[in-house]
Amino acid sequence: MLNGAKDSGISVPENLSIVIIDWTELTQSTRPILTAAQQNFAQMSELAIKSHIHHRIP
Repeated sequence: MLNGAKDSGISVPENLSIVIIDWTELTQSTRPILTAAQQNFAQMSELAIKSHIHHRIP
């Protein structure tokens, strides 16, 4: 996406903001450095299962 924006003359982050949903080492190695939200998928899965079991209709 960064290369595509650059090839199209779009300046990141001045004209285009890119946000990554899951933090990886890649987000720190790009120029400009990308904004990333770190997700705890194990905890999210556990909470979803507990919520499903708790709200299950017999």
